[in-house]
Order: sequence, then structure tokens, then C-alpha cells
Amino acid sequence: MVRKMSSDEDAMSLGGLEEVKRRHLIQETQLVDHLKKEIHNMQGQLARANIRIMELVHEKEELKKKLK
Repeated sequence: MVRKMSSDEDAMSLGGLEEVKRRHLIQETQLVDHLKKEIHNMQGQLARANIRIMELVHEKEELKKKLK
């Protein structure tokens, strides 16, 4: 029965430790890029939420004025 090589074993067979390190670096770089995009999206959501909060506070104050 033939055993499938792991990614690290495959890398070792192709280029040794340098190839393993290169693949790990690529994975880490991709993770960092993904996290940067997530942070960017979350910052946009936070900015929109803050705008909406300000709108609601203003609307609340306008309604209070009308009730007086």
C-alpha cells in the first residue's frame, strides 16, 4: 500500500528544508493578507455603525423636542 506524503514530506523531497520553510512562509503571508482584509472590512462596518448611532441619537433628540 502506498502512503500519501504530507505537504512537508513532499516539500522535503522536492527541495529540502528550504522548500519547507518557503511553503510555510507563503502560508503565513496568505494568512496575514486574509487577516488584513478582515480588519479592513471590520473597520468599515464599525465606521458605518458609528454613523448610524449618530443618526439615531440625532433622531432621538428631534423626537424629544417634538414631545415638549
